[in-house]
Amino acid sequence: MPNLVATAGVFVPVRSIVYVLMLCLFLGGCSGVLHKPSPEAKELAATLSYVTGDRPVEPGSGIVSVGNYYFSNGYPRLVHLAPGKREIGFYCDGQIYVDGPPTITHDFAGGQRYELYCEKGRAHIRQVQSASLPPEGAR
Repeated sequence: MPNLVATAGVFVPVRSIVYVLMLCLFLGGCSGVLHKPSPEAKELAATLSYVTGDRPVEPGSGIVSVGNYYFSNGYPRLVHLAPGKREIGFYCDGQIYVDGPPTITHDFAGGQRYELYCEKGRAHIRQVQSASLPPEGAR
């Protein structure tokens, strides 16, 4: 007699359960590979970093969410964003929030770098100007 598991009065073969679990693990493990951005996509994306100036970054501070996506494994200090208007959830250093993370909305341009920083408990986003190279004759 095959191994059976009783579930709500219905008997299901154990082998079927194992196959379904293996399929779920396989698909779940491969889903991250399928969604990795290509190098070209990263060049077109905007980059947002959480900065604290010369102070050390406190645990529990940083970027919490982008739109409806919440980061489940800690708060990253750097994210790549598709161009366009985005709502960013964040926690500032030294602040206590009761009703969840505050948000700030900004229109991001592709290929540009931005910084999220906190000043007096309020977040601000600024575009980072890339350092220009010296003229060809000055090198």
